[in-house]
Amino acid sequence: MLWAIPGVSQSGPNATGHWMAQFGASYFDFARTYDGRYSHQGPPEPDHDSYHGWDATGGYLLSYALPSKKLFLTGRRANRLPPIDPATAKSLILDGLGWDNKDRNSTYDAYSIDQLFERLSSWSPVVRERASLALARRKVVPIEPLTKMLASENLQARYGACQALAALRRRGAPAVAALETLLDNDDLWLRIKAADALAAIGPAAMQTVPRLLELLATTDKENDPRGMQQRYMAFALFDQPNGMLNRSLDGVDRQALYRAVRVGLVNQDGRARGSIGSVYRNLSPQDIQPLLPAIFQAIVDPAPSGEMFADTIRVEGLELLAQHRIAEGIRACVQYTRNQNPWASEERTPELMKILLSYGKHAQEVIPELIALADYFEKEEKDFPKELKLLKAQIVRQTIRQIEASNDAPELRSIDSDPSE
Repeated sequence: MLWAIPGVSQSGPNATGHWMAQFGASYFDFARTYDGRYSHQGPPEPDHDSYHGWDATGGYLLSYALPSKKLFLTGRRANRLPPIDPATAKSLILDGLGWDNKDRNSTYDAYSIDQLFERLSSWSPVVRERASLALARRKVVPIEPLTKMLASENLQARYGACQALAALRRRGAPAVAALETLLDNDDLWLRIKAADALAAIGPAAMQTVPRLLELLATTDKENDPRGMQQRYMAFALFDQPNGMLNRSLDGVDRQALYRAVRVGLVNQDGRARGSIGSVYRNLSPQDIQPLLPAIFQAIVDPAPSGEMFADTIRVEGLELLAQHRIAEGIRACVQYTRNQNPWASEERTPELMKILLSYGKHAQEVIPELIALADYFEKEEKDFPKELKLLKAQIVRQTIRQIEASNDAPELRSIDSDPSE
């Protein structure tokens, strides 16, 4: 609520007026306290949230200051897009009606099948999603109209049909052939939505796996510089719980798989890389050998975005290197421990030290780095709870003592060596 009007106002005065008439005006009146201030309202729950007592007056005053256009935030500089007209503003309000957090479904559940199909053609992804989920809640849904919609001249309708088939999951199996043809479409998002639907359909769509692997292995720096196709193909194939190959790689062509995984492990999105962890778990020790250099590179070169999800694949990679007794994993483990995302690092650090300990006395070569790491955690790391910094330092120092006392010396090999030699 606090930032609603500054956002809505970017679409012009008609949007602002319709929003205020529908909801905002009465809310603003009721939100004002007896002395003219506005306090944080919080969610409609019995207890207060963590922002209870905050003075939100400034945020509300920004809304009232829109007509003055004194700040960029309140319209000092004209929007590059033309303001929307009254009819469009009204339609936007109508698109969002019939939903609140305590009743998300009843409005769309009251629509007929035809009305839901019509909403699958909406410009709005949210409207298409609500219609798709409502269809999925029906016991009987005709698939043929959705299959025909996949060939519509209306691109939004094709998106909506894909979304509906994804929501219907295995019931969408009769549309597999039509969905497969969309994997060659020129529109990037249509290819992605088709892949989503095929993954949701599951076993009946396994024939499309070779094409999905091929799409994952394809790079297009000019038209898809961030690798969005790779990102979503990785989800469709490997993500949990619905990736088509997340439980088994039986029968999958190994060379095609290797090409796809190598490309996926350098994708710019940390979550996309993370989905490939299922490949680590499903390949035999022999079959995973050709991927070890790419796995190592994904550890030392983190994904530039999706940082919240980027840690899992790096930790899994370190575990894999340790299992295969790869010497380069020792220093990579210490370097990653030092440079890891601080978030939840107090839980991740013991896991990393356990990986390092599995190298036995070979890890003695990095004891100077571990000493420096413990000192960093204790004395230098900024913006992290003191007790957790001390805990991490303690864990590292305990690991040093265990390494110093270890007599275990497993045979190591270089990541570039042939394991059969």
